Amino acid sequence: MKSYRVGRVARVVAAALCAVLVAGLFVVRGWRHHIKHIVCTDDYPTLYAEELEEMLGDYTVGERSEKHFEGVDCSCGFHEDALDYYEWELSYTDINGMPMSVKLNNHLSLYQQQLDWARDQIKAHYEAMVVGRFGDAGYMPVYCWFGDIVHSAGGGGDLDEQMRHMDTASAYKKALAESKEPLLLHDMDYATVFWYYPVLLDVNISLSDADMDEAGRAVYRNEALAAFDELILCILEDSGGRVNMSASLNSNADQSRLIQVYYVDGELTDFSGNTLFDHAVFEAYAGNTW
Repeated sequence: MKSYRVGRVARVVAAALCAVLVAGLFVVRGWRHHIKHIVCTDDYPTLYAEELEEMLGDYTVGERSEKHFEGVDCSCGFHEDALDYYEWELSYTDINGMPMSVKLNNHLSLYQQQLDWARDQIKAHYEAMVVGRFGDAGYMPVYCWFGDIVHSAGGGGDLDEQMRHMDTASAYKKALAESKEPLLLHDMDYATVFWYYPVLLDVNISLSDADMDEAGRAVYRNEALAAFDELILCILEDSGGRVNMSASLNSNADQSRLIQVYYVDGELTDFSGNTLFDHAVFEAYAGNTW
């Protein structure tokens, strides 16, 4: 009889503890994952008309579209609020007369968005050079980092130092947005932009050579390698000899890399060791930008 009472008491205590734990989890969950619904109504094209003209020059505003984000409630602790906002497409031309377009939304700072516009404009400028020589060169043949140029860690290097580089570059981009200094995108000079701002290009060209016979593929690859050399020289000249760039030419037929080159501040550089390319670019800006 005594053992039965002890067992029963133990079960009651265990059940009570479970109830407390479950209640605690609900309290913590409610505190960590409270999803707000934010509605943004500011008319940015009107509110920032003068600033946009300074950034984009002669520009046009497309129709307003309404956007909705459901929000995220993750049991891991991450959450994002639900959001209703507006978006406009802005069209303008760059210094060379090339048509450009950007997306303006009213839930982020205008000056935060202009940094992404600068990145996308540089990407579009150099991507036009790639497409002009190689046509369809694969998904996203050019990627650009503007400001926050450090995006890798590991590779046998000093991990603490790499993380400091990453934090410094991110802080620089944040400070650039908070400075509220307009970037004159319509007048951006590609020959000096790599000197004024930390910019890094990743050019990754894929050849459509899978359906060729061996002889035809060999001829095509030789022509592509010549076009690749010409492209690199063109980018170097266009950037005022200051480009930071990783560039590769790849075959879809056997997934091989035909050539890979790295340039830091316009200088061809070997990265066969443990040094990570983006960190070498970071070091090139040390003492000037950070």
